[in-house]
Amino acid sequence: MNEVKSPKKPLVYYYAIVILVILALNFLAVPWLSQRQVKEVDYGTFMTMTENQEIGRVEVQNNQILFTNKDDTQVYKTGLMDDPDLIYRLKDSGAEFSSEIVEQMSPFLSFLLTWLLPIVFFVALGQFMLKRMTNKAGGPNSMMFGLGGSNAKVYVKSAEGIKFSDVAGEDEAKENLTEIVNYLHDPAKYQDIGASMPKGVLLVGPPGTGKTLLALAAALALGLAACDVSSVVPGGSADVIPNPSSTAQTDGDPANDSFQMHFLDVGQALSVLVECDGQYMLYDGGNVDDGSMVVSYLQNQGVEELQYVFCSHAHEDHVGGLAAALAYFPANHVYSPVTDASTKCFQDFVKYTQQQDLQVEVPAVGTVWQLGSATITLLGPVAQYSETNDTSLVLRVDYGSTSFLLTGDMEADAERDLVNSGANLKADVLQVGHHGSSTSTSYIFLNAVLPEMGVISCGVNNKYGHPHEETLSILRDAGVDVYRTDLLGTVVIGSDGQNYTIRTDKTATDAERNPTDPAVSGTAQQAYIGNVNSKKFHLPTCPNLPAEKNQILFSSYDEAVAAGYTPCSTCIK
Repeated sequence: MNEVKSPKKPLVYYYAIVILVILALNFLAVPWLSQRQVKEVDYGTFMTMTENQEIGRVEVQNNQILFTNKDDTQVYKTGLMDDPDLIYRLKDSGAEFSSEIVEQMSPFLSFLLTWLLPIVFFVALGQFMLKRMTNKAGGPNSMMFGLGGSNAKVYVKSAEGIKFSDVAGEDEAKENLTEIVNYLHDPAKYQDIGASMPKGVLLVGPPGTGKTLLALAAALALGLAACDVSSVVPGGSADVIPNPSSTAQTDGDPANDSFQMHFLDVGQALSVLVECDGQYMLYDGGNVDDGSMVVSYLQNQGVEELQYVFCSHAHEDHVGGLAAALAYFPANHVYSPVTDASTKCFQDFVKYTQQQDLQVEVPAVGTVWQLGSATITLLGPVAQYSETNDTSLVLRVDYGSTSFLLTGDMEADAERDLVNSGANLKADVLQVGHHGSSTSTSYIFLNAVLPEMGVISCGVNNKYGHPHEETLSILRDAGVDVYRTDLLGTVVIGSDGQNYTIRTDKTATDAERNPTDPAVSGTAQQAYIGNVNSKKFHLPTCPNLPAEKNQILFSSYDEAVAAGYTPCSTCIK
């Protein structure tokens, strides 16, 4: 049991800090700020501004002259000089001038306003906030954030309480507990033979096996009261339902699991290898330039044959590397939402499929495949879409009681249609759509999936600003643990059918993986991409993006227009 300790430092320590802060403000900050508001000039400048009628108001003090410009937007000061004609020049300039008697504030009043009142205010505010936090946390004896609030059931000791004989079965557990009870009654007898008391007892087992009854029996035998305490979990978002999944992340190596899902670090692209019982499936292959890396990775994993190859959709950052994979590994089936596209990378994908005497197949929603003991189900797309991203093949992968959802670059329209279709979208792990773009991962979709973990495949400091802060915020609200390939490299998730384990190439802090500030994410959001040749600008998702060497980035629509660019009629409506 952890001992709840009182704070090591008394409250007076923190009040002393407040006083030091007030001292610093009064002696350093306030004078500095006051001085920064007044610009010091020489007397010649003052005379020139007077002759040019550029002065608004003048105040002659005993050691300096304070004056403003005509618009009263700037205060100046200069030294006082013996100038008998000053009054006449000021009158001719049209300036307002005066020599006021400065009334000295009472020393007592100055001390009251500057020192005493701020201290009283901070002390009262501290006491008020402490009282409010204490009451909300469950009372004076509770731990931080209400985690120690009393929600315990107390079982008062009783001579008529539960005895070990009342518990059916569990003979071994009863024997062990009886030994502990005897030790506590007569520790010397056990210490003489070198026995020591365990630091605690953990009763583990499914509901209904008698754990509570055994604990009550042990408490009665020792003449103690028993408490039944359940943990308190802080409340979640009002918009997103907390995840009720029974799966859990555990320590371990995914290599020891019979099921593994590999999210390859292919930069601003996507490639996922799924392995189960010695069989393999490849979902996307990254860009064309990633092909050799994908092949090398699959070789290192011992892949000799691919049972299934899926092209989520026809964009180059998904289909590009599949040609290389098909050129090296034999495949049993190849799937895509379309069989033809105008891009060379897709044509190469079709070419190498045909070289294996295979055809690119367009699967129907509801199709089910077996990969070892894992089940793969096609959930979408459920409609026809003009936007290529929305045509992404959506796969649900089930292994035991663990589940995974692969979404490609599916965006909000297709997400909504998929939710409305009534498909079972609940999954433990979600491949976050479109590299974490703000056009994907809508609230309605995330509420249907309720993942524990989200994986975002994106490039370091990519020009699209993926993942967007809007998406990261939605994932944070839902309590999703985010893993990003730009920060962690390749992410491997293993499953034993009940729980899953995670391995990454690199390490990153929780704050880096799930930033609360857009600046922490390390990516710069670029809203539009211009073509330096055509002077058109596009959304990052536009299929008509120019070659990288002809791109210019704009952070806003207005910035692009101001630079002389016109919006693309295809992607900007």
